[in-house]
Amino acid sequence: MHSDGFMKVEGMFSQAEVNSLRASVFEMLHRTGEDRKYREGGRMQWRNGYPALMFWPRLINWAFDNTTTDHRLAEFVKSELGDDVRQLNNQVYFRLPGDGDAFDWHQDMAFRQNVQPGIETAYLQTMICIDPMTVDNGCLWFLPGAEEDVARSKPPRTEPKSFPWEVALTADPGDLLAWTATAVHGSRKNTSQQSRMTYMNGFAKAEFCEAWPWYLKGGLLQDCDKALIPYD
Repeated sequence: MHSDGFMKVEGMFSQAEVNSLRASVFEMLHRTGEDRKYREGGRMQWRNGYPALMFWPRLINWAFDNTTTDHRLAEFVKSELGDDVRQLNNQVYFRLPGDGDAFDWHQDMAFRQNVQPGIETAYLQTMICIDPMTVDNGCLWFLPGAEEDVARSKPPRTEPKSFPWEVALTADPGDLLAWTATAVHGSRKNTSQQSRMTYMNGFAKAEFCEAWPWYLKGGLLQDCDKALIPYD
């Protein structure tokens, strides 16, 4: 991991693999909704009339499950967290043109629940770009060195204030982005005519999160046991 707490791995997944994910998103939208149980997969969150998030898509779609369990992602996670890892986060993030979505500066540890003290240094968030991620369509921005200055409460959905040292993290389809639980980041509105869909997977060392499904045990990939997701 980069010393600033975030990094990009270019071209981890091919354009064909990304196209499969994109097609699966639209397929899943026909059979998901807000009334689905969280641990069943496919639960939707809507914002301003637009789809915003789909939770645990890997539980209902083979393309997303295959991506999460792909050896390239698994080896990357193992290199950062070791052999015993649980999965805490699995979602599609939409960021569509005109949806008005933005996210103030925050640290992901504000959203991690059912975890043990020490998760700050034991969590890894990953993001696979389905669409190009540009400044115009709401890319991630990071604030290196601001870890001690950001409140750990959940941030408002407003555009983050600008700072001279902020870093825009742009990416192409198939690129993997990764950051720690304490990396300060946010995103601004999608002002383009292009979507900015991404596929998110969050992981942590197993000793800090007993409530969540196994991802790696003894260095080996595990089937996702939805019964271990601590929410209905």
